[in-house]
Amino acid sequence: MLEPRTYADGEAVIREGDADHAAMRFYLIVKGTAVATQRAREGPGHAGGAAVAVGTMREGAYFGELALLRNAPRAATARQRFAEHFYRLELRVGHRPAQTLTGSSLDQTPAPL
Repeated sequence: MLEPRTYADGEAVIREGDADHAAMRFYLIVKGTAVATQRAREGPGHAGGAAVAVGTMREGAYFGELALLRNAPRAATARQRFAEHFYRLELRVGHRPAQTLTGSSLDQTPAPL
């Protein structure tokens, strides 16, 4: 189901590590910007566990596809920044991502590149 969504400035749209039904959602930015962050790994130059910006997404960009395609927890947190409109595509429980997105009868989702 594709539905319009709005979020408050700074609100997390997806969260790194989420692995429940939320991982079956894919997002499109219609208007505005979102910032992706990941938890820093401990080591030189990193404050262990602090959120580090890893990308900025603008109008026309999408996110959330990795968890869908890999059937894995979220790889990053995406927070709304000046994004006025998002669309969220939610897959129904029991649908396999490869079948839902491509209509194929693949036995497994693609391996990470």
